[in-house]
Amino acid sequence: MSRDGGFTVADVSVDILDDPKFRRLARDHPESFATAFTAYMAVVLASWRAGERVALEDAWPALLPFGQAVAEALRDVRLLDGRGKPTVKAWRSWFQPAYERREKRREIASAGGRAVHGLPRKRADSNGPAADGQPADSRPVPTEPTEPTVPTEPTEGEGVEAHVF
Repeated sequence: MSRDGGFTVADVSVDILDDPKFRRLARDHPESFATAFTAYMAVVLASWRAGERVALEDAWPALLPFGQAVAEALRDVRLLDGRGKPTVKAWRSWFQPAYERREKRREIASAGGRAVHGLPRKRADSNGPAADGQPADSRPVPTEPTEPTVPTEPTEGEGVEAHVF
């Protein structure tokens, strides 16, 4: 993953404790449930931060002593795979849609920013045509600005426009 492949906020279902795997964990490993839930959430959050599946041993919360029985319980109910990572199916079903939403927002924001500044659309690659299908070197380039590059004083009767963010 790239340096910004992860997130600072994770998508977690409000129904997580009703998930059949957590119900089985509570039923089959009641002595480990609270610690196992905390450890599982640590794995999920570390994985979202990293943008890739992180192993339980690497994400284990510092506030708890490591428990091999807890790690085995999480694997037993298949909340984690054999390597102690979130399962590929669960990871893809939660992380991939969030990643794609973010990338789409980035594309939209980039296109908007480029349009505001009169820049050509981002090219698909450095050798091919831009997203609009025109070769990069065939687009007109203005030689004079169409708007003043420095603010001008309003003339009498004109108001000063404020930008609100």
